[in-house]
Amino acid sequence: MPVLQSGRIDIAFSNTVSTLQAIEQGLDATILAPGAVVRSAPPDTTTALIVRKGEVSTLKGLEGKRVAANVINSSAWLHAVAALDAHGVDRTKVRFTEVPFPQMNDPLLNGQIDAVVQVEPFRSALMATDKAEILSWTYVESAPNSDITQYIALAPWVEKNRATAAKFARAVIKGAEFANANEAATRDINQQFTNLNPALKDKVLLPQLGTAVNVAETARTMELMRKYGLLKAPIDVSKRVLALP
Repeated sequence: MPVLQSGRIDIAFSNTVSTLQAIEQGLDATILAPGAVVRSAPPDTTTALIVRKGEVSTLKGLEGKRVAANVINSSAWLHAVAALDAHGVDRTKVRFTEVPFPQMNDPLLNGQIDAVVQVEPFRSALMATDKAEILSWTYVESAPNSDITQYIALAPWVEKNRATAAKFARAVIKGAEFANANEAATRDINQQFTNLNPALKDKVLLPQLGTAVNVAETARTMELMRKYGLLKAPIDVSKRVLALP
C-alpha cells in the first residue's frame, strides 16, 4: 500500500481486509477488478483449519490449544475467528501464533503447534502426508462467495488514465473467464509462473476467479472486520468500484 500511495506503482493486487483498512486510513483507492472468490462449498483454495489426525475432533476442542495463522489480525485470522465463534468456541482461550504459510506444516506434524490455518498449495502437501485432517473450511463457513482479493489503483490515477484502467479491468475479467473454463491449461500456466512442484500440478485446487466485484459480499466482510476490531467505521464500497463502459 505505501508503494501504491507513493506512485511508484499504478496498480496493486490486494486482499479485501487490507484494501478496506487502507481506505479507512485515508488511501483514495478505486477497485478495478476482482481476484479470487470464496466458493460456496468446500473444498476451496482459501484457508482450512487443520489438526493432526485423531487429536482434536471439533473446533471446540481447540480451546487451550496453539493455532498458527500467517498474520494475526489478517484476513486468514479474521475468518478463522469467525468460524470459531460460529461453533461456540471461546476464542480468548485459543492461542494464536504467527507462522508463514510455507513454514506451517512441519511444526504441526512435529507437535510444536496444535492446528494451522492453511491455504493452497501448502494444504495439499500437508494432506498428502495422511497425518492431518480438516476441522473447518473457515472462509467458506464465514464468507461464502465473497471476494478474497482485488486489483486497486489510486482514484486520481484512474481519473487521468480511465481508458487504461478499463482495459486492464477487462483483461483481468477475460483472464478469469478463461481460467474458470479451462482447468488443464490453467494448471500448466500455474506451474509455469509459480514453479510449483510438478508432482502437485494436477493435485492442488485452483482458485475460483471473480468476473465482477461483489459489492454485497465485500460489505459482509467489512461487517466481520468491524465485529472483530479490524475496522472502525463502514465504507461505501459501491462508490469505490470502477464502472466499466
